[in-house]
Amino acid sequence: MDTFAGMDYAEVCTLVGADEQKDYGIPREFFVSAVANLAERLDYRIYPIAVNLVLTGLAEGTLGPAMPLLISQLGLSTAQAGILTTGFGLAKLLGNIPFGVAADKYGRRSVMVFGCSCVTLGVFSAAVGATWSCYELLLLERVLNGVGLSALFTGALVAAADVSTPRNRARSMAPMYIGYNCGNAIGPFAAGVVISAVGLKYALCGTGAMLGLNTLSSFATVKETKPSMITSELGFMEAYQAALQTWISLLQSGPLRQASLYQALFWSAMGGGFMTCLPMLLGSPNLGLSPNTLGMCFGGFAVTNAVAAQPLATLVDKFGKEGMLMGGIGLLGASSIMLPLCHDLATLSMALGGWAVAFTLVYPIPQAIAIDHVGPADRSNATAMVRTFGDIGLVAGGILAGVLGNTLPIETILVVLGCTCVGTSVGNIFHRYLRKPN
Repeated sequence: MDTFAGMDYAEVCTLVGADEQKDYGIPREFFVSAVANLAERLDYRIYPIAVNLVLTGLAEGTLGPAMPLLISQLGLSTAQAGILTTGFGLAKLLGNIPFGVAADKYGRRSVMVFGCSCVTLGVFSAAVGATWSCYELLLLERVLNGVGLSALFTGALVAAADVSTPRNRARSMAPMYIGYNCGNAIGPFAAGVVISAVGLKYALCGTGAMLGLNTLSSFATVKETKPSMITSELGFMEAYQAALQTWISLLQSGPLRQASLYQALFWSAMGGGFMTCLPMLLGSPNLGLSPNTLGMCFGGFAVTNAVAAQPLATLVDKFGKEGMLMGGIGLLGASSIMLPLCHDLATLSMALGGWAVAFTLVYPIPQAIAIDHVGPADRSNATAMVRTFGDIGLVAGGILAGVLGNTLPIETILVVLGCTCVGTSVGNIFHRYLRKPN
């Protein structure tokens, strides 16, 4: 089938004439079957991006067990932990539109390399913060991390959209998530051992050095995927305003509106629960977890992500995105409700495992729904819009947890977030059942 790759549309059409009583050409059913097979095939350009995300995930995995230790070392309150989450979320929120525009104007690879650089600087900021016990440098790390991940995933996701079709989109995105989650799975285990052996600041310095090498490697190996027809003659601020105006028309689409709202709910639960309350819970004296045990908790979470990513992506492609999205949000809520009931490592592992499966299932679906309902020219804007709604939820979740943390225990906050997710999932499933024709 690769012999037809250099032909234009008219040339290919001349080969398809069997259904017109011609005695030459390719039978139409064979042609359609061949095109369908090509649409199923994964593009090799996705794999260097996946390798980049392996090392980025490794670094982010290091921050998993490091964060509860930093919170404990600095004696942070729930409100201060909420500010860290809010800073991360705001940085991602403010970065989505510019990086979506930049991906169209300067290319996907340039945006990814910039993101890697920001994440690198953030990790070094955390290392200095750990040395000086400085809350402000820890907050700076969260902000740089948010900016970097926003740029990195904008470039990566749009690149995946460029080289995929609706028939293989979830599977094309899956190698990136598998790569990130594989690195994220190794990172916590390695971090637990290294932190115990050499201390937190040296572990963070080593992570920053590795990220610097990853940035250089990405510049050399990642291929540009931006289609030649995607060009921008506007200035940066003009393009920024044009992207915002595009969102208004994009939100007229019911599926895009629904994907954006559920993305906001999902990330509000992650921001308030996983990123704010969970580090406080794991770092509390009640559980008394060591760095090695913290590494096992976060590593087990990431291992579940890595192992489940491809099977869950296949289920999403087979059974439909909306139904699987609601199931994942319900599971996330149930796991959040279970967390306050965990008083030993066994029950904690069960709750975190459920949360890991839910996260892996839900994470790519809203953006895949958005990509399915727009053309190539709007991919950057659509994915940026959906991610921005998620970051609004992330910020709202961090603020909510910080405010409620002044009057309520973190266990109660987790139950409230969980009940909201379960209620939304059940309500949506019931509504879809009522809409079915008899």
